[in-house]
Order: sequence, then C-alpha cells, then structure tokens
Amino acid sequence: MYSNSNELIDLSFENGLLPIFKIKKPLHNDIKSPQRKKVKEIYDKYKNSIFRQRFNIEGIFGNVKNKFNCYVNAVTFEVAKNLVYMKFLAYLFVIFLFFFSYPYFTLNF
Repeated sequence: MYSNSNELIDLSFENGLLPIFKIKKPLHNDIKSPQRKKVKEIYDKYKNSIFRQRFNIEGIFGNVKNKFNCYVNAVTFEVAKNLVYMKFLAYLFVIFLFFFSYPYFTLNF
C-alpha cells in the first residue's frame, strides 16, 4: 500500500487522523479522487506548520536506527514491532545513563 493510496486515506479518516502528505498531481489532469482532493486541501492548509515538524520526529527514529542497526528482521509484524520498541527503550536507556553519568548531574543522597 503506497503512502497516498485511497485505502490508507480512508483508514486514516476512519481513525480520526488527518493525513498530511503531499499528493502527486497527474501530469495533464486534475486530481479526480475525492479522498485525494481532501488530502490536498488539508496539506495546503497545514503544510507550513505541522508538516515541517515531521523532520524532528524522523530525526529521532533515524538516530535510533543508526545506533542500533538499521534493519529489523522478523517473521511477523508483531515481533518486528516489539523489536523496534525494545531498540527504542535501549536507546533511551543509553541516553539516560550518559545523562546521569556526567559529573554535573550526580545525585547526592
């Protein structure tokens, strides 16, 4: 399923999400699908505010991927999802250890 397919757009609207992504306009025609027209209107409305924050989120996930191997090999989607969660928790743990191992942030009891 591609990121701008009608099924994904319908699924996001059913779950109460706003799909904010750029719609590829056909070369010689206008956009015919009503779902894609709606997404284009939403994108044009929010492209300067919300869409640009996407890079901050992608940067976090890019850091996690680079620190703990880029690929997840799993048999099922559930196992892959759990592996990603575990890698993310391990990344947060490493950051936590680095933050509290700094001499300025020691806890004195």
